[in-house]
Amino acid sequence: MGFKRGLSKVLEHEGWYSNDIRDNGGETFRGISRKWFPKWSGWVIIDTYDNKEHLHNNKELEEAVESFYYAFFWVKIKAHEVEDEFIAEMIFNFSVNIGKRATVKKIQRILKVKPDGLIGNKTLAALNSSNSAEFIYHFILEIVEFYVQLGKDQPHYLRGWLNRALSFYYDYERLT
Repeated sequence: MGFKRGLSKVLEHEGWYSNDIRDNGGETFRGISRKWFPKWSGWVIIDTYDNKEHLHNNKELEEAVESFYYAFFWVKIKAHEVEDEFIAEMIFNFSVNIGKRATVKKIQRILKVKPDGLIGNKTLAALNSSNSAEFIYHFILEIVEFYVQLGKDQPHYLRGWLNRALSFYYDYERLT
């Protein structure tokens, strides 16, 4: 259940097709950047469309997006091994947006685990035994600080990034 709900939240923030010249990732579909992931199978499908508005409701493309996020993010950050589903979904979301290594280092810094950027047994054990509420609040603060710094170079995206971070805060507050 966690992956599907987590993916839904990622896609809510990532939107559809974009080719904004201000975006460091360049051309993107559902948050997948052609610049960073040029061999993603979905680009072949996208390139067959002259009008990118018609990409909605393409089942094959939706499956490619889901497979990509599951294999490249959910499994690689071991979200399926995180006991708290909300935390798993949250770290998945920010791994997509700021990168796996940066996300894991933030987790490790909060948990006082050696910050090597890799999710291993020590990081998982510390995460699974941490106070969930305390971890969530600290993690969101780390993300907000990151976005504020990033926003100095790309101020036009700052509001959306902060909304993304705060959406997890508000979701957690509603759950508790």
